[in-house]
Amino acid sequence: MISNVLPKLGFSHVVRTGGPNDKGCDALAVKDEDYAFYKYCIQIKRYESTRRVGVDDLREVLDGIDVYKCDKGLIITTSGFSPEVIVRAKSKNVELIDGIALENIIQKYGISVPLIPAEEHVKVHKKEEGESSVTKVKDDGIYFPISVSEALDRAKNKIAHLGEPKLSSITIIAKRLYIFSIKASFKVPGKGRRSLSLKKAMSIDGKEISPDNIILEKSTVGRIKYITNKEKFLKIKEEVKQRVISELPSNSEDIRIKEESVKKCWIASSIEFTFDIGYTKARVTIGDKEEVTVEPLTLEQVRKITNAEKIEKIPNGWKCYRTDDKYEYEIILNEVGIIKQTMRRIKRSIALELTKEIGNVLEVKEGAEGYLITLDNGKEVKECYVKDVNDVMCKTIGIGSKTALEISEKDFTNFMYAQPTSYNIVYDNGWKVLLISTTGKCEYIVSLDGKFIVNREINENYCKAWLASKFTDYVVKRNGNEIVGVGTDGNFNYSFVWDLKGNLKQTMKRINKDYAVKLVKTRLGVEGNVRTLEVNDGVKIDILSGNIHYLFKVNNEGKIVKSLNVMEISAFIGKNNIIDWGYNTTTGKPIIKVDEGNKYSYYFIEGNEFRKVGEEGKGVFSKLMSGFRKVVDPKLRIDTKDVMDLI
Repeated sequence: MISNVLPKLGFSHVVRTGGPNDKGCDALAVKDEDYAFYKYCIQIKRYESTRRVGVDDLREVLDGIDVYKCDKGLIITTSGFSPEVIVRAKSKNVELIDGIALENIIQKYGISVPLIPAEEHVKVHKKEEGESSVTKVKDDGIYFPISVSEALDRAKNKIAHLGEPKLSSITIIAKRLYIFSIKASFKVPGKGRRSLSLKKAMSIDGKEISPDNIILEKSTVGRIKYITNKEKFLKIKEEVKQRVISELPSNSEDIRIKEESVKKCWIASSIEFTFDIGYTKARVTIGDKEEVTVEPLTLEQVRKITNAEKIEKIPNGWKCYRTDDKYEYEIILNEVGIIKQTMRRIKRSIALELTKEIGNVLEVKEGAEGYLITLDNGKEVKECYVKDVNDVMCKTIGIGSKTALEISEKDFTNFMYAQPTSYNIVYDNGWKVLLISTTGKCEYIVSLDGKFIVNREINENYCKAWLASKFTDYVVKRNGNEIVGVGTDGNFNYSFVWDLKGNLKQTMKRINKDYAVKLVKTRLGVEGNVRTLEVNDGVKIDILSGNIHYLFKVNNEGKIVKSLNVMEISAFIGKNNIIDWGYNTTTGKPIIKVDEGNKYSYYFIEGNEFRKVGEEGKGVFSKLMSGFRKVVDPKLRIDTKDVMDLI
């Protein structure tokens, strides 16, 4: 380390002082920095990856700086440094090089490192051709299909998403590689005997490698795990022979294969890197078989990292929860224990405490960093986002419960003819108000801008109240899903039909017959015997004064829409051979039928005079003609005996 590494780092005049009494310095050296020379106390620590350089080691170097009158210190280690050493060394002018940095220096400058430490040169492996099970390894080096540095870069890339990896160890899986020098002799018909010298390289798993590509390394970094097998060696020798034969001309005869030499070496089939990453270790294998294995964290480790009260396992990591007096924390760890995300949210109880003076709580929603609280102060609804104890933002979003109730009660009183006797109000992104009284109930949905829609349900009391506001005399009756009400003002009769939602589906107005007679007598001054007939569209009136019928029709609005004066003819019945009488609805005139011996005659009565308007014979033919005449001349038809049919 002292002779190979320190000069590459710019040190000169290197003096080794190491030993039991080195007083904290393995070496003293001088370095030119910015045109000034500094004397360094250098300490080198060869530690396992699990052992960190601690404060005691740093203290030794600080003592050495004093003893040797040095300007600065440098500690080089194969492992790493405790956090306290990293912090204190910076303030004490002591530089640090850990195992990762050391490895990079070795690779950068191509510094040769022994393949294996001398004390580990003897390995235990399976019995091989002619070798004992425990022997000193004799080989010609290792062939690396991929360099250690390239494999290291690939390994780091595979776990870079987890965090910053720190190399802990390297293990090279070395399989036995044989390089055969072969001489083949064979005859070709007509051309004589020929010979061919060639090389073949094959690993114990039967993989052939071009000898031209093989460069054997005598030294490397890390530890090596050797894999070999005698039985496979014998099979490989036979396989190599067959492959040599297959490469000879197809018409070769008398083939003789001679194995001139076998070089025993190794091929690095894969390289296993162990990294300290986060709070655990990751093992990455590069080569024939590539895989990543992360040593899982325990619950106790996760709890120690986050001080969490609740821990959940999630894909590729952990979700942890903890609280303090004001905040809740959600911490996301990846699978190696590195904190990827921390979300802090104020406690719900604290958020509610901060907004309690604003109004009554209607709704609380969780946000990523706080709480969205909806509050009602009666007049207004406010929405407050509480992110921190000093970060509360509120805005008015609509009317409050008291305002919504006032809007509903005003409409209820105006429509339902009663004051509500009970109510219920609920918030649901607006207000749902239920009002109940003796006349029914109403359900209001009042939006935050004060607009509303209503669903009403009335009963008989509503209809009575409605009728009472208009009439002194009324009747109400429930008929299935409808309510029927009838009221009168003395002159007209009114009927109404409501559905149960309070919609007035039907209204009818009918004039009172006595009022109709009164209207006629008052307006026309007619007196006499009165007869009335109520019809759908009004009242028919017949006032008989003397021998004249004064006929009127009054509609349901109180208007005289038709009038007619007609002679009363009942006095003529039984006189002057009158055999039939009545009224013709086409002319509106009275008509009589008189027997005049050999024929029948028809007369209109106009005043006190009779005007003949037609006749018919008494014979069969005459009757037929008479019947035909009645059809073609409707004026001669006696249509009715009731004078009211004329209007």
